[in-house]
Amino acid sequence: MKENRRNERTSQRRNQTMSGTRKQKSVHNQILRFSVIFSIICIITITCGTSFVAAKSSAVSDTANTQITQKYYTSVFVKPGENLWKLAEQYMSDEYQNIDSYIAEVKTLNNLEDDQINAGSYICLPYYEVEEQ
Repeated sequence: MKENRRNERTSQRRNQTMSGTRKQKSVHNQILRFSVIFSIICIITITCGTSFVAAKSSAVSDTANTQITQKYYTSVFVKPGENLWKLAEQYMSDEYQNIDSYIAEVKTLNNLEDDQINAGSYICLPYYEVEEQ
């Protein structure tokens, strides 16, 4: 009988020890899972944050180097011997399809009915310039 009691006690101690070990393993596994999940969340957050900052700085650098073509007008004194074609050769830029389209705009701008301009008068001419912003 005493032996049975001893065996029971020993068996109970073993079960308690095993149950304690199981609890420790369970707690250890929970901590390990939490650590893994926390690490993954940190990595995702850092990656997204870095991507956002990189995209934003790229957008800023793109706008910093933007070139804008602006249209301007100038008043030109017509010298003897000058005509619309000579002035067009001086002031026309690549924004126009051809010299005829430039001259048509000059005529409209100055209310000219024909291609004649008079020496000693002023004529308004369009031109383009590229500006960096």
